[in-house]
Amino acid sequence: MGSVGGTRVVVLGAGIVGSACARELALAGCTVTVVDRGGPAAATTSHSEGNVLVSDKSPGPELRLAQLSRRLWPEILADVVTAGAAQALAKGERVAVGDRMVVAGSGPFLLPVAASLLEAGSRVLEVLEANTSGTVARGWSRRPSQPAGLLGRAGELAGYTWTLGRERVPYRFGRTVIEARGEGRVEEVVTARLRPDWSVVPGSERVRPADALCVGHGFSPQLELPLAAGCALRGPGAGPSPDPPSGGQGA
Repeated sequence: MGSVGGTRVVVLGAGIVGSACARELALAGCTVTVVDRGGPAAATTSHSEGNVLVSDKSPGPELRLAQLSRRLWPEILADVVTAGAAQALAKGERVAVGDRMVVAGSGPFLLPVAASLLEAGSRVLEVLEANTSGTVARGWSRRPSQPAGLLGRAGELAGYTWTLGRERVPYRFGRTVIEARGEGRVEEVVTARLRPDWSVVPGSERVRPADALCVGHGFSPQLELPLAAGCALRGPGAGPSPDPPSGGQGA
């Protein structure tokens, strides 16, 4: 990259690509602002397998790229991975991304991720749910259709819970990881208690040795296709729906 010092740059998207671009620009001397409609790595990045899963690739360019990713993985892995990547590697390749892991974030996806890591040979030190137990309970009570659907998968959820209980993995509400420390790789994480609005409770910080951190924050629906089809969006914050395109009625 040439001399760009002092240039002001806006990066649209706080996923892995946007964040990587922002980092390189900042290192080159630019003043960088990152803009995203959601949180950092809240959409595709946090739920993808990072193109390191080879078992689902057919021969061709994508497989060769995934094989290259697997070769580079030990060199570039900072031991902080997304929940989607960790589960894909654990279930698809039986690869544990760390020996002593902390799983943090929010949402029920943390359960199967932690269970998959245990089955792949990782020692999961704890699972940290950012929401308080009261917030989670109130959230379910406001969505009567979701518990009904959840009951249909009670056996699966019970299996995840049993796996965590068998391995004595604590599941802590209202706590998260606020910092990962180490020289070239994760050596310890700093956790803290959170208020219901996810602000950190001062003085609640705790340092825990770990060699890997897995982070995931629920699932964010991608609405580009229904919007393009002219579908009406309902619910708080949905905003106006576009006019149906020609032939788009009935989508």
